[in-house]
Amino acid sequence: MISKPQVPKEFFPSCFVGIWLNAFLNSQESLERCFDSLKGAFEWVWYENRQVKLFEFLKFLKDHEVITARIHLPVSGALDGLIDSGEFLDFALASGEAVTLLGKKSFALVPNGTEWNLFPIKLVSKSPIPYWRETEAEFTKFVLEIGSHIEAFDLVAKSDNAREILINLDHKIGYLEFPENQPPRVTELLGRLFRTLAIGLLAKAAAVPSASSKKDEIFKEKVEELITRSRAFLSQLANYAYKNEL
Repeated sequence: MISKPQVPKEFFPSCFVGIWLNAFLNSQESLERCFDSLKGAFEWVWYENRQVKLFEFLKFLKDHEVITARIHLPVSGALDGLIDSGEFLDFALASGEAVTLLGKKSFALVPNGTEWNLFPIKLVSKSPIPYWRETEAEFTKFVLEIGSHIEAFDLVAKSDNAREILINLDHKIGYLEFPENQPPRVTELLGRLFRTLAIGLLAKAAAVPSASSKKDEIFKEKVEELITRSRAFLSQLANYAYKNEL
């Protein structure tokens, strides 16, 4: 039986925030619509020991000539493109989420519990972001390959508790409002990837030792791969609007 699975209660806030910030910074969405969409995610950020309200924060980014946002979902051993050092990196690794804001001046927006902190940064990632169709093809291939090694999907399907969790997640994701010009296929894939990540976490929580330690070790490795690769694919896909040339 699956008990107390440690799965996110909602879609990664950094992915949602980063997608909307990119739409605003690239003039695909108005300041007003971006504000209306983000006000449910946060109302203000901490910057230099003061609170900056969301509307002021969006104007602040324009004033500092920030032109694009990049989403990172780092996990232990994989920084997902994050570089530089300092307090922001500690917060990013602790929360597993960050948005770097790149331009004439660059910043890192990092959740810290229920708050968001903004830090100036000097070094920004230059590692490329694949075109979203490349990520889609790689993800499809990966799921087929890993499905032949582990029974994570079957394991979760047998649990009423797990199904209820996945249905609730699907429901919450279905109500998220994304920018109008976001490709429908990207929106669908974001939901699929988040579901796959949740399945990996549920399978990890459900793992029960068998008579074969070797089999258990392989299962553990493959489930961890499912989790970490799903996070990597999510960040790649959420960065579909990212521009490498600054």
